[in-house]
Amino acid sequence: MLLAGNPNSGKTTLFNLLTGLRHKTANYPGVTVETRSGSMKILNEESGQFEHIPCVDLPGVYSLNPDSADEEAAVKAIRERVAGAAEALLLYVADSTNLPRSLDLFFQLRALGFRMVFVMNMADLAERSGIQTDTTALSEWLQCPVLSINSRGNKAVNQIKEAIRHSAAIPHIALPSPGAEEIRRKTEDIWKSPRINWAHFLQKADAWLMHPFWGVLIFMGIMTLVFQSVFAWASYPMDWIESGMAWLTTQIAGALPAGVFTDLLTQGILAGITGVLVFIPQIAFLFLFIAIMEESGYMARVSFLFDRFMRRFGLNGRSTIALIGGAVCAVPSILSARTISNRKERLITIFVTPLMSCSARLPVYTVLIALVVPDERIFIFNVQGLVLMGLYLVGIIGALGTAWLLHLFFPGKETGFLIMELPFYKRPHWTGIFDTVKSKVSTFVFDAGKIIVAISIVLWVLASYGPPARMKAVDERYASLPQTEETENRKASEKLEHSYAGIMGRVAEPLIRPLGFDWKIGIALITSFAAREVFVGTMSTLYSVGSEEESKLTKKLSEQKRADGTPVFTLGVSVALMLFYAFAMQCMSTFAVVKRETQSWWIPLAQFAYMTLLAWGSAFLAYVILS
Repeated sequence: MLLAGNPNSGKTTLFNLLTGLRHKTANYPGVTVETRSGSMKILNEESGQFEHIPCVDLPGVYSLNPDSADEEAAVKAIRERVAGAAEALLLYVADSTNLPRSLDLFFQLRALGFRMVFVMNMADLAERSGIQTDTTALSEWLQCPVLSINSRGNKAVNQIKEAIRHSAAIPHIALPSPGAEEIRRKTEDIWKSPRINWAHFLQKADAWLMHPFWGVLIFMGIMTLVFQSVFAWASYPMDWIESGMAWLTTQIAGALPAGVFTDLLTQGILAGITGVLVFIPQIAFLFLFIAIMEESGYMARVSFLFDRFMRRFGLNGRSTIALIGGAVCAVPSILSARTISNRKERLITIFVTPLMSCSARLPVYTVLIALVVPDERIFIFNVQGLVLMGLYLVGIIGALGTAWLLHLFFPGKETGFLIMELPFYKRPHWTGIFDTVKSKVSTFVFDAGKIIVAISIVLWVLASYGPPARMKAVDERYASLPQTEETENRKASEKLEHSYAGIMGRVAEPLIRPLGFDWKIGIALITSFAAREVFVGTMSTLYSVGSEEESKLTKKLSEQKRADGTPVFTLGVSVALMLFYAFAMQCMSTFAVVKRETQSWWIPLAQFAYMTLLAWGSAFLAYVILS
């Protein structure tokens, strides 16, 4: 069974409802950029057994003449199934609020001989808009069943399952498409839309939201609110989680006998888990606001708002969606660049999207900002939240600057253009939004969390053990000294320096010493090259070794001293570290998806080299200027 239709008609929402999957949905065209597969369970009334029907969700297209990579994927999937059109069932998902737009593609598909069911989605929105459709007359004209549904309700599943049970009676004769005049005349008889409805009144908001000046100001205000929430509102649940994990660690350490296993559990595993859980509130707030902007239809307006501005850098309005999406994760944002028909603009978008500060960088920023920026307010704005917004602006500047250089040195023969249908504003579907937030947070906890905890365990072993001769020498040197807390801390620090982890850090230290980084920071950089989130878990593990105090990581970092007694994490070092993480490409998933999308090894390799050099150079300048 295929799900096809125009962009932003609700195909993926319906696909998720039928299959139980949770693919991304949003209120703008171009969200689905590749075919997706699943299965729907349906009861066979004759046998009494459940059957699984394969379902394929296709990217939205306006015609069978593709103009971009995502449209090519949809048309290819359709044409591959033409030979079996008599057996395949095609659910054609149409927007009830705009029936005339949906008919051209329907008739093109019907001419291929598919058995079809015409699904009029968003019937609730059409009803509120005063739109009336004669579904009986429409079914007679289209010569296939017509369903009027709301894909946000479970009733739609029963309607579609009932249609599938009777799908054998649907004709699969390839019928010619009617002429434009017949389509216009029939549509006027069957589908009646009032000249004025509530949706048109809402469009007046576009005069403000898409204004060259006020629109940008409103967008900046929204983004300021987002970053304020990430720091100010999320700080309370973060403190609760951190205090709870500290209490749990203390209880476990007190209940278990002293030894290797207890140290591994409290200083390795639990330290790594804390580094994951404590950032859930911030990441959840970020995903929540992005999801609201997507569901409401505002994100499509942002594309048009910045289209002219983006063209100065060799990009277009669709690149805006990819770049804003990069604030969540670069991987799906790079995939979304398939909707850009101009090859040069698409490749530039793919190249610069990883420079946007993604959610994986957020834990790093949070720790370092708390180290050097006071928790104070300027009027109603939290200073730490403003600095966080500044770091995201640094990513935007880096992305646009890189795009401009690529546009300058690699001129294209064709000039791209932006044609995008503006969706109606819609009230956010809170169940769907919270499902999205839950899914994204779960991905962070379980996917990134597994990596962080695994590396934390390995790192604890490397930090706790070293060459026997060196470790024995440290023990003998401190054996005759009084067993005070200061002596124990100095001994633990020296053993860490001579451990296998310390040796690794010393090897990397010459490369990062010009940035003000010591060997411990070097270990964090090495372990986080696979995934940036590992930085916090690594630092938690490194600075909990040899210490029974379960205080905040930021407090531990602020107390670290060099051999000469100066702080390790000065303003220069902290800013340099933030800039390094802002620009470095520390994500193997991003590297892999760039290779897949460009069908080239050279582009991701050049991207990795460029971003690493940019990160090192920016960090070096920041350290020199601020020290």
